[in-house]
Amino acid sequence: MPGLNHREIARLFNSTFEVEYGVVMSGGYSEPLYLPGEQLGEGKSHVRYTYDYASSALHEASHWCMAGRARRKLVDYGYFYDPPPRSEVTQRRFEYFELDVQALECLLSRSADIPFHVSLDDVGTTLETADLFRCRVERRARDWLMSGLPPRAALFMNRLACNKSVRFAEMSIG
Repeated sequence: MPGLNHREIARLFNSTFEVEYGVVMSGGYSEPLYLPGEQLGEGKSHVRYTYDYASSALHEASHWCMAGRARRKLVDYGYFYDPPPRSEVTQRRFEYFELDVQALECLLSRSADIPFHVSLDDVGTTLETADLFRCRVERRARDWLMSGLPPRAALFMNRLACNKSVRFAEMSIG
């Protein structure tokens, strides 16, 4: 059975967080972006993911789940994107900010039954650097499984896994 698609992920995100947190997720954009409701002059914040990619939806959901209250009041959580090619220092900074996000994305991807691929976002990265970062992401994901995820992350991971189970049961019955 195929994993969840981007529409199902967005629907689950919205049904989990829209009422309590005033945030909605949607796709179809050329670039991902988080826009807080205050910046938009409206009540709801928007999580935008790239085109119709389930992996982009999960990555952006991970950013939102990891962001604290203060960060959720800032466009793109207040992070400055430094595009590739990056110096070694700026690449390490990218990895620092992405480690927890990608570890959570790894867990969400498993819950949604879709492939996860670590991203260093820079084609000039060496294979050794990529392997080291992948190992750090996987170790962080394992640590969270043992110690527990942040509350919003755990809630969304459970929603994804439960929905996948419901889909499987419906297919088995039908």
